[in-house]
Amino acid sequence: MAPTRSNRDKAPAKGQQAAARVAGKSKPPKKRAGNGRGASGTDLRGQRGRATNDSAGRAEPLPRKVWAVKILKVWQAALESIIETGRLLRAAKKDLDHGEFMKMVKEDIGFSISKAERLMKIAADARITDSAHVPIMPPCWGTLYEIAKLNKTDFKLALRTGIIRPDCERERIKVFRRIQANKRIKRGNVITPEGTFATIFADPAWPDMGRLPYPALTMEELRHLGGLIEQKAAKNCFLFLCVPESPLELALDLIREWGWEFVSRIIWDKGAGIQPTGQPQITHEFTIIARRGKPTFLTTKGFRTCYRWPRPGEHSRKPPEMFAEFARVTFDPRLEMFSREKHDGWEQHGNEISKFQRVA
Repeated sequence: MAPTRSNRDKAPAKGQQAAARVAGKSKPPKKRAGNGRGASGTDLRGQRGRATNDSAGRAEPLPRKVWAVKILKVWQAALESIIETGRLLRAAKKDLDHGEFMKMVKEDIGFSISKAERLMKIAADARITDSAHVPIMPPCWGTLYEIAKLNKTDFKLALRTGIIRPDCERERIKVFRRIQANKRIKRGNVITPEGTFATIFADPAWPDMGRLPYPALTMEELRHLGGLIEQKAAKNCFLFLCVPESPLELALDLIREWGWEFVSRIIWDKGAGIQPTGQPQITHEFTIIARRGKPTFLTTKGFRTCYRWPRPGEHSRKPPEMFAEFARVTFDPRLEMFSREKHDGWEQHGNEISKFQRVA
């Protein structure tokens, strides 16, 4: 019997159901969650490029050395930016007029002059920029500046003993410098008062001054003198540093190397002095005034940059009027380093504190 119309309508429906069943068998299997692997067993990498853990979907840790490389790369980039900043400042200083350079630093960049000078010192230090040392240098310009102030011997010692390392702080280097300075200064039976001082007067025995009736400090000892001065200086402090004519430039360099800011210089007109062959007679000495922090003078009334005080008879002895004037304009407590006689208003430091003791 021929199929009715209704049977003909049902036949295709059965065919469609069969086709659907066949198609259903060919569907790809559902992705299994948890192991982070595809059908081939390879790792499926996420956005961070790390495989997932089989049990809880947590990321598998990268090897420790991979993390170290990533961290050191960023760390060294910070250090390199400090060094490059110093190099660019040095190049700009060489290229620009002095006034334009100063304006650029203060107005265009917003740095203080002292910060710019310290960054330039860091960039100029071949020990810091040495590729062998870069991985262990701290990426902090303040700490790097303290490292740049170390001499060759102390720098090598700091490397060998692990003082210099990526996480070292500025204070650690400063303490190390003070310890080494105290070891090198010719102490003898040195009298050193306790505490810190708002005003410090220092009259060291400068080298290359001909025959002196006392041992001169070496260049090494002069550089380390800054550590001893720093140890006795209050947070806000004035330094009065006596210096003859010939080592004036050395003294100015040392002031900057020690981390002090130049303020002015006082001229003492002695009225007489030596006269080198073919040159003018040297009848004066300087007292450089420098500061750290933000000290202020007690008064500036009558405080001048040139005085004609009488000259004591003994070699290198300073007139009592000098100490009276400096005491008049500064706050106490005050310390005289390398002292050889007592002056009112001043504590004494040295191993000859009674050499020029005056008779009352």
